[in-house]
Amino acid sequence: MELPAFLLAVTIWISTPVRGQFQVTSVNGRPVSGGSASASGGNTFGSANLANTNSAGSGSAGDSAFSITSVNGRPVVNNFNGQGGSTLLDTNKMRIEVLLVRFENPGSLMHDGQFCDTASKCDPRFLVDLDVVQPLAPFPGMKPVTAFQNLFEVTNKDVFDIGRSVVRDVCSSVSRANLRVSVSDIDDVTAPDLIDEYDCVFDVGRIAPDAMNADWSQLLECRSLRHRTPPFVKLFYRHREYALPRDNFNTAC
Repeated sequence: MELPAFLLAVTIWISTPVRGQFQVTSVNGRPVSGGSASASGGNTFGSANLANTNSAGSGSAGDSAFSITSVNGRPVVNNFNGQGGSTLLDTNKMRIEVLLVRFENPGSLMHDGQFCDTASKCDPRFLVDLDVVQPLAPFPGMKPVTAFQNLFEVTNKDVFDIGRSVVRDVCSSVSRANLRVSVSDIDDVTAPDLIDEYDCVFDVGRIAPDAMNADWSQLLECRSLRHRTPPFVKLFYRHREYALPRDNFNTAC
């Protein structure tokens, strides 16, 4: 697959005094077209633009060790220190994963304050859409709720752990995302009754090299759109971001 041309801005911190030229030579084993820069004197910042590259960079600065600290102005997950080679992530190709952690509706309430059922608890169904195109647009965003993914449903429960993930592969620069959630009480006889709608907005953080090294964020609370005053109906989540696996480049990007 022919890769599209783009410029990848790389910042390199030279950790020991060096004078002369350094060059980023390859990206994921592919030669880099361009990418040389110079550094002189003590601890010096150098930068390089890599054209037609895919993801990571490697190189050397004489006999000095260096670390690549950011891509396109976004910090990488670690400082990848190296001598004669380092790896750097292309933050334009990533996988965003959001984990719905817990739902709390102790009052068995629907959106209008009425009870889901007089004799039992709610039967909530969760429809979701991970929006990276217009994350700050009013709910429901670009898609109607009818086009959301049916993630999870459970019967006769009001407060419970969820433990279900929503994943989206991204092939362009993204700094913010919004997991939009619609929760309804489902019934075998009547149409679903809305319990609440949520915007779960977060900033895309450090991009880990893979899922094994990707840490989850702290526990966060989605913003309820229907229960803004007590009694509240709460939804909690975590998120993480990591480099898109190479096997998914052709299908996702």
